[in-house]
This record gives sequence, structure tokens and C-alpha cells, in this order.
Amino acid sequence: MQLKEAVLVAKAFVLDLFADEGAVDPLLEEIEFDTDNRIWRITVSFLRQRKLAVSGTGLETGGFLESVRRAYRVVSLSDTGGDVISVRKREGIE
Repeated sequence: MQLKEAVLVAKAFVLDLFADEGAVDPLLEEIEFDTDNRIWRITVSFLRQRKLAVSGTGLETGGFLESVRRAYRVVSLSDTGGDVISVRKREGIE
């Protein structure tokens, strides 16, 4: 698997996985290739929307605020088949 192809797969996978949370604007952050295990580790960040409950708003039905923040995920891909092996939070961020 070529580098650019691996990046495209990682970005598309993250957007699809977090689609119900309004994931948009994927950015490539880091790339690492594990030569021993033939695994790409690609860090992708994206904007993620969340609804936060707000108490004490005086609204009878309750209040919500939209929060948008950048999330960081490391996508591990098999070099031979391009299959996604795992997705994890980037350590030290979020």
C-alpha cells in the first residue's frame, strides 16, 4: 500500500466511523510505518460536534449547547491489504 493511499483510507474511515457526531474537516497530523509488522499508523484530526446539556437555563425542556472541537485518532492499517486494524485516541490529546 502506498503512503497516499493509506492516508486516504484512514481519513475516509474516521469520517465514516464518526459520521453520527458530525465529523468533518479531516487533517493529516502524523504518519508512522512499522516495518517489522508492516502496519501504517496514521494520526488524523477532525472536527467533532457534541451537544452539551446546560442546566439552570430556565427552559422547561432543558437547554443544549453545540460544542465543536478537534479530535485526534490514530488509525492502524495493514500495509498488505489496507484493512483497518484499530482506531485509538491519540495519547496526550483530548
